[in-house]
Amino acid sequence: MCAFPLTNARTIDGGLTITLNVAPPELFTGTTILVDFSDADSSWFNVWSAQTGAGTDFLVTHVGNTTTVQLLIASVTLDEVDLLAGETRTALGSMGLPLSHPETTLNIQGELRDSTDTVLVTNGGSCKASGQSPPG
Repeated sequence: MCAFPLTNARTIDGGLTITLNVAPPELFTGTTILVDFSDADSSWFNVWSAQTGAGTDFLVTHVGNTTTVQLLIASVTLDEVDLLAGETRTALGSMGLPLSHPETTLNIQGELRDSTDTVLVTNGGSCKASGQSPPG
């Protein structure tokens, strides 16, 4: 599991576009890739559940204060969501990989824009995992 803080340290509200992808893409088959986003008000869930590709390219659910995106294809760009001035939300990525699966990387990239479509911040991160052989 890996954590990615999503922060708008600016004094103005912004629109955040998030891209999730698995690398290399051919290693995506047989994996379960989940990213949990803090989303107490369900606002991000409401945007992404209405997005083209929801249910085919990715699954999106909301339980409690968390919206979960499960990748069904190797790369998804989620529609823009609001990230208010001074607001921080967290993305927690996890990968379920078959036994002996080669190393796989989950990348998350975020781009924050203001109301004039000017890029305020571009940021991202990644984490790696591989399938584990059973002890024996």
